[in-house]
Amino acid sequence: DDDDDDDDDDDGGVAENFPQSRAAVRAVVLPKMRFLRYPDPGGRLNPHVDLRKVDEESATGQRSTHTFCLYLATCDAGGETVTLDKVREPKDPMSDRFTVGACKPKRGRLFLFPHGTPHAGRPVVDVPKVLLRGECYVVPNR
Repeated sequence: DDDDDDDDDDDGGVAENFPQSRAAVRAVVLPKMRFLRYPDPGGRLNPHVDLRKVDEESATGQRSTHTFCLYLATCDAGGETVTLDKVREPKDPMSDRFTVGACKPKRGRLFLFPHGTPHAGRPVVDVPKVLLRGECYVVPNR
């Protein structure tokens, strides 16, 4: 019967609307993620680098390679995640002269960067800044 409701291959038309990815790699997201909320103006995160985490669900104990931030709220002013030339402790560690790039918090924006990338969170002006932060690693897409 062609109209069998128990057909495991029925994807409701998803496959025809979203064909198989042809990307050479794919990201595997580790299950332990954190919601971060900066409710008050001035909230910031000092310069640092992120450490690798072990994927406890992986049979091989794969380690993360990248950090991601999924912004859940838009901040019209402040709160940018900035990548830096290196972790430093001068009077103004997030001065534009040390900034390599900046990601402005915008709802739905995904920011992905390799562990070991020096970065910081600029002081929040437009509150709240809310994001989901986690780790992932890249594997060949088979």
